[in-house]
Amino acid sequence: MECPVCHTDGLAEDAVTCPHCHSDLEAFHLSEKIHKTSKNRLIFGYIISALFLIALVAWIISCLGSFNNEKKPDESIVQNEVARLQNEVAQLKKQNEMMAVRNKELTDKVNAEMKEKAQKKTTYVVGEGETLYRIARKIYGNGYKYKEIAEENNIENPDMIIVGQKLTIRY
Repeated sequence: MECPVCHTDGLAEDAVTCPHCHSDLEAFHLSEKIHKTSKNRLIFGYIISALFLIALVAWIISCLGSFNNEKKPDESIVQNEVARLQNEVAQLKKQNEMMAVRNKELTDKVNAEMKEKAQKKTTYVVGEGETLYRIARKIYGNGYKYKEIAEENNIENPDMIIVGQKLTIRY
């Protein structure tokens, strides 16, 4: 696995933080789970649709086969089959609606978890030669987010930080 922040390669798949940049990788793991879950639900929908179409085609072929044998189909059999297929369609629609509701619930839950985890904060001690720009680049992967660090720590002049200064950083 590669760290999405500092691009360090060779991380364990279940790594919680990057040993190089100390970035929290839990949000990235949750994002990957959402992607996989959404993809699986989409595939399941395609399978259900394909099965329905196969059943419909089989029914049509069986009806055509009955007509080709010069036999007039019994009206009650056709009505029963139509009723059965309508019932099957209604059940599939109900399942689809239930899956859509469950998908929304899971998506909302994962989004809430990601938002909660995204609001973590840590204390960072300024090292020699570091600037807010370098710290922001190290933590966020974007040096221009130094303004967020300055605002969070009530730093009026971002160029004036000292070695050993403790900064609160939200990620």
